[in-house]
Amino acid sequence: LVGDREGNIFGSTYINQHMFGLRPGGHVRDLGKVIRADGQVDSMHAGRDGRVYMGSYVRAHLSIYDPSLPWQPGTSPDSNPRELGEVGHGQYRTCAIVLGPDDRVWVGTIPSYNSAPTGAFSVWDPATGGHRSWLDLVPGGAVRQMAAGERYLYCAGGGRFFAWDPVAEEKVHEVEMPVGSLAVAPGGTVVISSGDEVRFFDAETMEFAGAIRSPIGSMSHMAVTPDGNVCGISSEAVARILPASHEVERIADEGGRLIASDADGALYFARDAQLWRLR
Repeated sequence: LVGDREGNIFGSTYINQHMFGLRPGGHVRDLGKVIRADGQVDSMHAGRDGRVYMGSYVRAHLSIYDPSLPWQPGTSPDSNPRELGEVGHGQYRTCAIVLGPDDRVWVGTIPSYNSAPTGAFSVWDPATGGHRSWLDLVPGGAVRQMAAGERYLYCAGGGRFFAWDPVAEEKVHEVEMPVGSLAVAPGGTVVISSGDEVRFFDAETMEFAGAIRSPIGSMSHMAVTPDGNVCGISSEAVARILPASHEVERIADEGGRLIASDADGALYFARDAQLWRLR
């Protein structure tokens, strides 16, 4: 579930590879099947370029959708959504996907059905079709959470948090800590849900700038809102995080999974097969 820069909300549906869209002032509508394979879209990311990046089960297929262009799915460069292909290396499910500051697509995946010994952290260049995977950056291989800053990627998996330089293709900082979700706020502060705490990581100093108790416990997903704050969700509630002042407040006693913001700051989240809105 993601919100793009035009205020649209996009999400996926279970086991048919379809995605849906909700435009400002409109209704939820099915857009169609994203890729040719069976399965479902596991992860989505609204890129700074206005396009939606997706990873699908099975076999970790990647695809890109441009909401400003007509729906014309396929594998050619002018298709929309454009199917890029499989990550490979026995990977089946995508946990996280982002458009990096280097204009390449970065994805964290896990294997399934004994198809590979570990998960993977992979990069795909849509311009050239070149891609590469790392299987040993974290215990178990799988990077399960990612967010993109202006220079680095911020990633978590295997009980570790690390900052990744996509140009040098190396870690520039790493620490052991559990991570439920993370987001990069405007200004570069990385907001991290770690157990019952919310922690703040300064991208300039590469140090943690503080930690406070979360009023809703561990947050499974986060979204940046138009006012520059971050909202997180647990199964029971929603919280608003103010990175500038290191404050967290509980704003709703309804929870669920996934979370996205539209251009007016309204929040959307999933509960079972329902899409909820919080104004």
